[in-house]
Amino acid sequence: MRGNALDYDHWQSLGNAGWGYATSLPYFKKSENQTRGASAFHGIGGPLDVTDLRYVNPLTRAFLGAAGEVGIAAFGFQRCETRGRRLYQVTQKKGKRHSAADSFLEPSARRKNLSV
Repeated sequence: MRGNALDYDHWQSLGNAGWGYATSLPYFKKSENQTRGASAFHGIGGPLDVTDLRYVNPLTRAFLGAAGEVGIAAFGFQRCETRGRRLYQVTQKKGKRHSAADSFLEPSARRKNLSV
């Protein structure tokens, strides 16, 4: 997850120019390929695939249902909320983990001006 928008704004308020959520959001959007499509908070066409789980254990669904019954609200990834109940999305490509290294480092590793 990206983290809570208030954390980014706090870092900026401490003197870290450019670290506010509104300033960071375009970079998050540019870096991701959201399989649900583009939105105000998500982008498509970036190197990091973000998708829904292919399989959800029935016990997980029961747990989320129980959380709702005791008043824990659902939240959506369409906004910058980070508290509540929700099936998380994952970084996967063709059913396999798609890490930041796979997405960003691996494609750049062949560059002549990069040494890792």
